[in-house]
Amino acid sequence: GTMPQFTQNQSLRTLQSAVEAWKGGSGTWPQMSLSQRISAIESFIANLQQKRREIIKVLMWEIGKNYKDAEAEFDRTIQFIQK
Repeated sequence: GTMPQFTQNQSLRTLQSAVEAWKGGSGTWPQMSLSQRISAIESFIANLQQKRREIIKVLMWEIGKNYKDAEAEFDRTIQFIQK
């Protein structure tokens, strides 16, 4: 299989987006209301769940987990985020 990798430029742009979102505590994320943050996290979880099978395969290839263990790790992580 293949594994997409960020280029150095993509990595730096992603980092810059995070810095701007924080902006010393006055950026988008810290200024969001609690309900907006909850909504953003719920959207993130939904996106992860749509890629569940892909993420499980990465866990299998990257750290040598079998399918059942990788599946359980993914599901535990989602449950942890939801709590």
